[in-house]
Amino acid sequence: MRCQCCGGRDYKVIAKLRNASIARCLNCNLTFVINDKSDFRSSNTDYFDAYDLEKYVAYYQDFRNRLYKTHLLNIEKFVSKGPILDIGCAFGWFLEVARDLGWQVFGIEQTERIAEIARKKNGLNVISGDLKSIGHFNTDFKVITLWNVLEHIAEPLNALRSLYDKLSPDGLLVISVPNINGLYSRLAYLSYKISLGRVTFPLEQLYQIDNPYMHMFHFSEHTLESLLKKCNFRVIRAFKQPVIDIRKIGERIDMEKNLKTGLLRPVLIGITKAVFYLSEVTNLHDEIVLYVKKC
Repeated sequence: MRCQCCGGRDYKVIAKLRNASIARCLNCNLTFVINDKSDFRSSNTDYFDAYDLEKYVAYYQDFRNRLYKTHLLNIEKFVSKGPILDIGCAFGWFLEVARDLGWQVFGIEQTERIAEIARKKNGLNVISGDLKSIGHFNTDFKVITLWNVLEHIAEPLNALRSLYDKLSPDGLLVISVPNINGLYSRLAYLSYKISLGRVTFPLEQLYQIDNPYMHMFHFSEHTLESLLKKCNFRVIRAFKQPVIDIRKIGERIDMEKNLKTGLLRPVLIGITKAVFYLSEVTNLHDEIVLYVKKC
């Protein structure tokens, strides 16, 4: 097995979870899953089956929309308005914000029932498919976005290369991924190590192992930038941002169907809040956002 980032074959298993082994490349430090549930994925696989959909929307929509508007205003500093494509667009929230700001919006969403909501309820030009469906659109895009998508893809190098030709020469690629150097991630690995592998819950949550589309990779800013360079992209801006809405921690915990917290719920809320505020102070947020252009 070759590392997607550097091509090396030497790696070390750093954690063994219920149905996944997490490894780290000994050459470039990219962290990835070496045995996972990807073999069970099919065209009928539904990422959102792992969540209570009503609670998912109630928790995430306003929080994500605030982030999306901030990023779109930043994006407009680097590229003029035009066609914008969101890959893995889910309900189309980012596209709605972009449309309201005057962009021509397009989306791809793999889960058919969610794509249908984006089309019918939100009136968006969204097709059901994966990255291979990008050829459906007969246009080059000023902006292509992957919000929390790349970490779920088994071959991110090929995915990034497939986007190159669909991005206009002066276009912008925007990618957000979990930050392996974020505070929560560091504490999750530390808990696993100190407990000699008995405390796996934080890592299992990080990698979403109960979801058929669990995380396949966790990147640092360095490993993601290295991957992008191999695809002839260059990073022009980098941001760190929180992945949770501090005002709705309880709702986030309640959102997942498979998570039964019981009496531990107040404890989890308290710990999560403490980690959030500490990550604010230390600038160790758990998500990276890169703005990228062609070389």
